[in-house]
Amino acid sequence: MTCLNVLTTACGYRSTRDLIIANVDYLVNAVALRLSSFEISPQAPRVLYMMLKLSGPSLLPYLDDIVDSIFAALENFHGYSKLVELLFTVLTGIVEEGTKTQQLGIADGNPSTHRKPATKPVTMTEVAHLVAENRRKAARDVPDSSIEDPIAGSSFPMRPWKKTHNDSDPSFPEKDITQEADTDSE
Repeated sequence: MTCLNVLTTACGYRSTRDLIIANVDYLVNAVALRLSSFEISPQAPRVLYMMLKLSGPSLLPYLDDIVDSIFAALENFHGYSKLVELLFTVLTGIVEEGTKTQQLGIADGNPSTHRKPATKPVTMTEVAHLVAENRRKAARDVPDSSIEDPIAGSSFPMRPWKKTHNDSDPSFPEKDITQEADTDSE
């Protein structure tokens, strides 16, 4: 702590909190790299916990990725009791610091203000009306059979539109498909 205070005054910051918040992106990135690369050592959670205690709730908005990394580390290293204890200490610190700020609290004591209003359930009568309306639209969109549509009445072409090599040169006799297969195998 003494070294940190000396470093804070030498760098011209008013407090350790200001030093941490000004450099939060570097500090959080260093801890996140340790946690996400699964090179878990006790130093990374301890540093994160100390950062939380020194800077308070102003650090919380920067910790969303780290919380994901903590849960991934808990999932992968749940057999290491000391490490799990340190990671839960960090999560406890995050919760404790979060309760100190008003921006993370519930306003007006009404916890349901952030939810969307519930939609009205659809009844069978409404479904029947929608099906009937879709059938009316489909019947209205069907073209009249008395009007001759050249595209609708024609079938797909049975041979290519462009002349093939065999069509352009009469010296090539037309081959049967089975004859081509025999020559390919030879």
